[in-house]
Amino acid sequence: MSYPSIKTISDRLNIHRDLARLLKSIMDGSIDPKTVGTDALEYVGSRFLDPEEYTVKLYAISELIQTGGVEKFNSIHGAAEYCNTDNSYAYTVFYFPSDRCFRIGRYADYVKPSED
Repeated sequence: MSYPSIKTISDRLNIHRDLARLLKSIMDGSIDPKTVGTDALEYVGSRFLDPEEYTVKLYAISELIQTGGVEKFNSIHGAAEYCNTDNSYAYTVFYFPSDRCFRIGRYADYVKPSED
């Protein structure tokens, strides 16, 4: 699994390095996402089956960076999940299951163009 650097997280999300360090620790599994805030724990409790670990991590990250929750979409790289900022051009946290990696990017950079 791959993760963005603390510097990339801090710079692109415009957050303090301590928070960026916490986000990376959630991504790499050194901190249990269910122990950070309440969203991840509530998400796990609401599921009949165990959710994907990366989705639980995204819920914890979403709460910490104060986004509108976690969404799924089909990106130019395949299926993905991300912390929804409600702004296609704002940087946020993505997870790409096919690549097994977290990325910091903008929704507009990854969304498939419409096929009108």
